[in-house]
Amino acid sequence: MFYLRNLSRRFLPLLFLVLMRGTISACTEPDNLKTVEQQFQKASEVFLARVISAKEIVYHDSQFPGDIPVVEGRYQLKEVFKGSPSEETPVRDFVFGFGNCSLGLLVGLNYVFFIYDDHRFVLLPNGIGAIVNLEASNVKEYLVKLRSLKQNQR
Repeated sequence: MFYLRNLSRRFLPLLFLVLMRGTISACTEPDNLKTVEQQFQKASEVFLARVISAKEIVYHDSQFPGDIPVVEGRYQLKEVFKGSPSEETPVRDFVFGFGNCSLGLLVGLNYVFFIYDDHRFVLLPNGIGAIVNLEASNVKEYLVKLRSLKQNQR
């Protein structure tokens, strides 16, 4: 009994560090998406939207074996910065889980979505973020930056 208790005191902190390291590195920004300018340039669509519904669906893709449970989010467009997003085309996120880079689509929150591919997955850390307060000064600055990038692409 003493041996097991002693082993767990030594092993658990090590296990915690290993798990945290894997979680942190799993959602590290790619080198080509470190700045908002890089994110904007690479994305096909960038827009501000309010999530109005979210539901779990089963996603099928020939690149991945099996059924993948995902959350499909419907939204109301607030502002378009790039591309032509449609309210008829939902965004997708993994079912929330620690370390899986899920954004966590919450109904009623505003998000800036950067869409990079036809799958329309909106995962961390690709420049996507929930906005709780549209009137916050840092949010206003961020939206001004996106508007500036929109103007510069013309």
